[in-house]
Amino acid sequence: MGLGSRYRAEIKRNCTHSEDSKRDLIFWRNKLFATTLIYLLPFCLIALLPGLYWTYKTGIYSIGIIDILAVISMFLLAFLRGINLAVRKIIFIACIYIFSIAIIYYLDVNGPGMLYLLAACIFSLLIFPSTKLFWPAWLNTLICISFWFLIWLELLPGNSGISSLSGQ
Repeated sequence: MGLGSRYRAEIKRNCTHSEDSKRDLIFWRNKLFATTLIYLLPFCLIALLPGLYWTYKTGIYSIGIIDILAVISMFLLAFLRGINLAVRKIIFIACIYIFSIAIIYYLDVNGPGMLYLLAACIFSLLIFPSTKLFWPAWLNTLICISFWFLIWLELLPGNSGISSLSGQ
């Protein structure tokens, strides 16, 4: 068994249930979650280095810290044994929400943070039971209203110093 096969097998073992043998909706939700982690981890590492370089050049070190914590938590979710699958999913979605809130706060409301917010909402609709169908939409609404309030009070740091490095 090669390294790639062991990598995929370990994540599938940690992020799915063994009783998911019947191909019902729960099976496909868990399979989507495991497959997402399988492909997300290498991309996290690929995106981490340019992100840390950008953090260093702009001086917004808190984004770099959040980047590193998000990548570490994704690896822990994928490889740490003994965590309940529902808790894994909640932590995964929480990491995306925290990352998107930080990006929105430090960069700009019109930046990539809103895309992460949308992705977290859509992905949580796909991996969680339909009893919690509207929770992500309400959470996104609450986050957007909170940022509107911060903008109204002029408490957002904005994108100071970023335009000189991004070519805008």
